[in-house]
Amino acid sequence: MCGFAYFIEGIWRYSHGQALSAPAGGTDQDVVRSKSNPEFNDKYSVEFGISAEDATVESIREMLIEAGDNLMIASIDKIFKIHLYTLDPRRVFDKTSRLGKPVNIKVDDFSMKTQGIFSRGS
Repeated sequence: MCGFAYFIEGIWRYSHGQALSAPAGGTDQDVVRSKSNPEFNDKYSVEFGISAEDATVESIREMLIEAGDNLMIASIDKIFKIHLYTLDPRRVFDKTSRLGKPVNIKVDDFSMKTQGIFSRGS
């Protein structure tokens, strides 16, 4: 199974209260999720991956905990998948830039999506 499939399986297991386990050959799989704050819900959703030899899930959590909300981090063998809501996506990438180059970046502007939903057919 590919890394992304492990990531999705980990999220599913976590959301259903099941234990997480490392896949064969994996050494460091973890999922961390912070509590939700409604202040961030209508801003930006940021998702990206990063390979970081000198990082841990906990060190990334400490780095990003003040940058946003609903922080989710999953890792396998020092490859991290990160998702959070934030008011400032640039701040997230500035904070993680010392770890490595982000890949598979996705940033969604929730205020634009909301405007699009309510302006259709008007």
